[in-house]
Amino acid sequence: MKIPPFLSAIAIAFLTTGEAFGGCANFEDGSLSTPAPVFEICYKSECDLTKMEYECGNMFQYSASYDIGWSVGCKIEDSETTDCSIYWQEHEISKDKHQYITCRNLTDKTTCNVLRGPS
Repeated sequence: MKIPPFLSAIAIAFLTTGEAFGGCANFEDGSLSTPAPVFEICYKSECDLTKMEYECGNMFQYSASYDIGWSVGCKIEDSETTDCSIYWQEHEISKDKHQYITCRNLTDKTTCNVLRGPS
C-alpha cells in the first residue's frame, strides 16, 4: 500500500532535518477544533459506523483507532506500509482475512488509509 499523503510530508521533513518525528490527531482529548471524522468499516457484510479516536504516524509507523473497537497499526519501510495488524475489540484479525475489510471515510469521502476501501 502507498504511504498516506500526510506521512509523505513527514518523510520530506525528516530528510531535510535529519530527525524522525511525527504527530497524532487525538479527537477525544479536546485538543482539536475539528470534530472526529466518521467512518463505515465493514467486515464481509457486517458494517459499523464509527468515529476516529486518534491517528498517529511518523517515518516508521502508522496507527489509528476507532471508537467502536477497530484499530490498525503498520510499520513503514521504503515509503510503503508493511506488516499491518488490524484489530476488532483488541482481537487481531488474521492477515488472510484483511481482504474482507472495507472502509469509507464518510466525512470527506476518502479511504481509511491502510484499511481497505474504495477511493
